[in-house]
Amino acid sequence: METYRFSSKVNQREREYLIQTANDAESQSVSTSVYVDGVRSEVVVSPLPMEASDDTVMSLVKHAHGDKRSEIETLLCVFNETVSLGDASAMYSLGTTFFCKGLSSEAIELLEAVIRIEPDHDQALNQLSLSYLVVDRTNDAVSAATAAVRLKPGYADYRNNLGDAFLATGQSVKAIAEFQEAISINMYYADAYFNLSLAHTQHAIDSSDRHNSDQAVARALDCLQKASLLYSNQIEANIFEKAQEALTNGDLPWALKLLKNSKTATLERKRQEQALLSMKFLLDPMNATEETLSKRIRYLSTELDKNPGYPDLQAELGQRHLEHACLIWQKGIECLQKVTKLSGSFTDVATVLDKAVQLHELMKRAAKTSVGKD
Repeated sequence: METYRFSSKVNQREREYLIQTANDAESQSVSTSVYVDGVRSEVVVSPLPMEASDDTVMSLVKHAHGDKRSEIETLLCVFNETVSLGDASAMYSLGTTFFCKGLSSEAIELLEAVIRIEPDHDQALNQLSLSYLVVDRTNDAVSAATAAVRLKPGYADYRNNLGDAFLATGQSVKAIAEFQEAISINMYYADAYFNLSLAHTQHAIDSSDRHNSDQAVARALDCLQKASLLYSNQIEANIFEKAQEALTNGDLPWALKLLKNSKTATLERKRQEQALLSMKFLLDPMNATEETLSKRIRYLSTELDKNPGYPDLQAELGQRHLEHACLIWQKGIECLQKVTKLSGSFTDVATVLDKAVQLHELMKRAAKTSVGKD
């Protein structure tokens, strides 16, 4: 198989966005990487069909490259339009999308702008703390996460993210307290148990007291066991077993490395999943497919399981259900329209169809209306 490579640049906002795409014969895949001022921000890998011809491979590489370039140009165009409008809600949504796409600097710009307009925007503060962590602005991450927790102390995600920020600054004791708070809010919070295990491991390494260190290792093992019961990913389960073995054998640095690597891989996988969904809704929520909406509904339902008292998640979930209902209703209308063309013996179809179309218009207007905080 021949190797095909495409490379192009987009220069905007005093930054250079380099897009590189190539196929790999060994892994039978097409890989596209995005670099911002020389720093890689995103990698997207797609499988190639079996026994694809060289012409097919070249075409797939070319299209993958073109799609990614178009996506970057669209994001940057929307960025400029959104900033000019000064709408805090739109900037928050776009900032979250940029974060998911690995464009953390742009995300920070947008989210900081949101906070200047609405200092108590808890979602933006929480997302800002995550963005700061990616660029190693750990003290800023602690400040933003602390502000989010102050506004919404009962949100398990906010507590968990504050714990992450504390852990990044080397404050394992404070991190442990926040992860425990997250678990007290939601006792089935797998990520918090995992993070608590990682924090206890770090605390055991930092402790100069042998007794305290041994206790921390025991707690780390207990939390890791609970996390392994709540996680369903087999790869994570295999890493957990190795980390448990390292903790049991007293090889704490190796256990810590395994846990950190697992966390990095998990966060990257989640980021990529959210990036795909966020792009679809960013460009036009009402053009999302039934499959995309179903995935988003499942994702929001899972997040609500972690944060049952989170009204923002509940509001979006309600909207996505309405949008999903619009698509299903449209299918019903299309079926009835086919009936009218196939047969005239169904006397009530025209009446039902007319009412269905009217209701569908009302449903679409309701689904398009954004549900937000006053």
